[in-house]
Amino acid sequence: MGVRKNLYWTPCAAHCIDLILKDIANDPSIKPLIQKSQELTCFIYDHGWALSLMRTETQNGELVRPAITRFATNFLALDSILTHQANLKRMTNTRGWAQNYMKLNRKDRVKANVVVGLIDSQTYWRDIAGVTVIFGPLVKVLRMVDSDDKAEMGHFMRLWTELNS
Repeated sequence: MGVRKNLYWTPCAAHCIDLILKDIANDPSIKPLIQKSQELTCFIYDHGWALSLMRTETQNGELVRPAITRFATNFLALDSILTHQANLKRMTNTRGWAQNYMKLNRKDRVKANVVVGLIDSQTYWRDIAGVTVIFGPLVKVLRMVDSDDKAEMGHFMRLWTELNS
């Protein structure tokens, strides 16, 4: 930049937003919610019978599972769980759930009880709804700037110009 006076450096918007979401996910008020949601998702995907029941109740739907390197997936996973709230409640009230629960070993029964406790908890659903409402727009912006389909930065710049004129 010392040689070329008109050369500017700009950070990657997608990377910056992803790092913001990483910091948010580590906040003490959000991290336990994400961990509980991961326990719920892991239990379902670790037990074929639970996965089968979930797919039946969601008409072959899937839950988003968080990836290690993309922090937005934590928030996408919360939104996915919230979307399937009624289906997950139905799943844990089926005869198939009760029959398979009885076959679990002690360790897995404890995990199943945690899952049922989460699904039956109004506080859990309220917290997920709050997080997705607050941070959903940020995730939406991330998806827009990280898209290969079209250049969204020009769109953001036009909006910024319009707002500031």
